[in-house]
Amino acid sequence: MFLPEDDGASRKAEDARNAGYAQVEAWSLDLIPADIRTGAIVSVQEVQCGDPTCAPIDTAVTIVFESGGGGMFGIPAEAKDV
Repeated sequence: MFLPEDDGASRKAEDARNAGYAQVEAWSLDLIPADIRTGAIVSVQEVQCGDPTCAPIDTAVTIVFESGGGGMFGIPAEAKDV
């Protein structure tokens, strides 16, 4: 069933999530030293965890460098709450 007021709420939630992604990406790039920052690719996404011992949603950050190196870390919170 289509509920117009629901569409606005889901749009706001999506906008908040996207703003959180952008902020986490910017913070991650700021932490990378300037001499190796060029060519670094940062990917931020939320991952659901079904394990009862972990947070329901983690924010996963993946950093890949042109040289082939990189890494990944997770934050046990939604991106908008990081």
